[in-house]
Amino acid sequence: MKYCGFIFLFFITAVLYAQEQPELDKIADKHFVKYEYALAAPLYERLLDKKKIKKEWLYKAAFCYESMLQYERSVHWYKQLLQKDSNVTADLILHAADLMKTLRQIDTAVYWYERYKQKSGDSLKAAQRIKGALLISEWINHPTNHSIKNKIELNTH
Repeated sequence: MKYCGFIFLFFITAVLYAQEQPELDKIADKHFVKYEYALAAPLYERLLDKKKIKKEWLYKAAFCYESMLQYERSVHWYKQLLQKDSNVTADLILHAADLMKTLRQIDTAVYWYERYKQKSGDSLKAAQRIKGALLISEWINHPTNHSIKNKIELNTH
């Protein structure tokens, strides 16, 4: 009889745990559609810790963190999405590569710009972005001697 109670308790716990994922998904989505990204993002991360994940969660986690200006975390989830889903749009690849470039992840950004070129066929835009990414270190190491002064008589308060 003791063992039956233990087995019953074990199965009830397993069933309740299995039901957590869809509920968490619904809660995260409710926050997402209400632009409550600070509430939605950690919920999507919890969902992404599961074995069976949806690509939609990767995108939403990346979007939430990007909206909160947490670009490092956003890029982490965009990379996961780009690696798992070969059907992402060219525009999403370009957008993620631009974020990588912003974070000075030059080699990774160049790789994804190349993938963008393959997917979109827009070699001019890809070449311009690659050139810009490769020039970043030069611009940082050799800044110009220009200075900017605020002209009070032109600006209003």
